[in-house]
Amino acid sequence: MRAAELMKDKNYKEALKNIELSKGWPENLGEGKPYDVDNTLQDYMTGYCVSKKKDPAVLAEINDRLSKLAPKH
Repeated sequence: MRAAELMKDKNYKEALKNIELSKGWPENLGEGKPYDVDNTLQDYMTGYCVSKKKDPAVLAEINDRLSKLAPKH
């Protein structure tokens, strides 16, 4: 939620930091980190922030990752 607030305020650099933090898993979380982690929301948020920062290399990487998640018709 903090990253979304920062994005709303157009503070994309700090939003990206918070998005990365959201991908972390506590060490003492029951069984631990699941095998198939769904970071789709974080990837979309990262893509949005990066597109606003005009960083083409990172944006291309995010778009490639998201295109692999898209359902095939």
